[in-house]
Amino acid sequence: MEMASARSRPAARARQASDQIVAWAACVLVSALSLLLLVAVSSGSGAARLTGEISVLVRTTTTATTTRSSDAVDDVAAVAAAEHCDVVDGEWVRDDDDDERRPLYEPRRCPFVDEGFRCRENGRPDDVFAMWRWQPRHCTLPRFDAKNLLETLRNRRLVFVGDSIGRNQWESMLCMLATGVAGAGDGDGGGDKAAPIYEVNGSPITKHEGALSFRFRDYNCTVEHYRSPYLVRRGRRPPRRAVRSTLQLDAMDARAHRWKDADVVVFNTGHWWSRKKLNLNMSIEAAYQRAMNTLTSWVHREVNPHKSLVIFRTYSPAHTRANSNGGCAKETTPELNSSRISLHRWPGMVNPAFEPSKSGTAAAKLHLLNITLMAAQRRDGHPSVYNVAAAAGQRADCSHWCLPGVPDAWNELLYAMIVKRFS
Repeated sequence: MEMASARSRPAARARQASDQIVAWAACVLVSALSLLLLVAVSSGSGAARLTGEISVLVRTTTTATTTRSSDAVDDVAAVAAAEHCDVVDGEWVRDDDDDERRPLYEPRRCPFVDEGFRCRENGRPDDVFAMWRWQPRHCTLPRFDAKNLLETLRNRRLVFVGDSIGRNQWESMLCMLATGVAGAGDGDGGGDKAAPIYEVNGSPITKHEGALSFRFRDYNCTVEHYRSPYLVRRGRRPPRRAVRSTLQLDAMDARAHRWKDADVVVFNTGHWWSRKKLNLNMSIEAAYQRAMNTLTSWVHREVNPHKSLVIFRTYSPAHTRANSNGGCAKETTPELNSSRISLHRWPGMVNPAFEPSKSGTAAAKLHLLNITLMAAQRRDGHPSVYNVAAAAGQRADCSHWCLPGVPDAWNELLYAMIVKRFS
């Protein structure tokens, strides 16, 4: 079994521009690999050559499973009618219509958002970043309906597995669902089982190494997050080595048995696959490919497609400062011209070892939630220096997202996928 060593995280310090360029290129590479892998599985082909901008891949690999009408009653019919609409081909539009209820929730009334994502409460002077919604060019997404989704999730489990960007999306979903529950904003987000929403183990919302699971009492459904930045298994620290742990690229996270019977599982990975996090005995690309192959094999082997909807959410680009045009500080509006989004080229082929399952059924079990291009346009949506209460010299966070904000749009796409699957 091949293994990779994970370096201990260094203390926060100023990063050199050259390091940031490498990190950005590696992350974009990871995004492209995930898209190509899923395309290869879906098409039954082996290796695929990259011949153009990654943005082209982003536009052409999403299926048309997420288009809905704005009326929840007509959602299923609308999806069927718009089956071939590519929801990734769209734009961010300012939502000034009070009937659209933007933002979708009031952050001060949602106890499920951790401190780093509470941008307005941390001193951000503007709130326009929360007023934008994603509009596909050739179809209409349904308006998010919390009660409709809660009813769909009744007696079911919605599980997010991944890194802290996945936690970002999970907290967004908790807040969006809480708008459909009376009294949900009155609690502290803890384990009071008399509350309409409570953490099943009594744990508070915080950065965590394990898992959190919130139960919506009246619907007997849980919305869970498992922290697994690589998705594959992490081993013990080897003796006499300056590393924190090891990665077993051919084995899923040891807690995978807790996910396989969930009704909806949303996976993500990407930000930790960089030279800043890993000291590998192989290339980052090869290690990532091995991990993705492990994921698809596990889905094929362990998941019952008649019960579970399994989704891979693509990479959410960071906007770290690599040159004079980079960074996210003082950004207040999206990049509305998607043609200006440069997602670096890279040469090469997907490793031929990534052959699809012989039975060809893995593709039917693993769905793609493609948010890469739409997230790349939202440099304005990051916490920047407002990731904690204002302090002199605060380091900008250009990876995570303010809440309410960009992850809400991802969850509107996810909402459409879930309701379509279980209606």
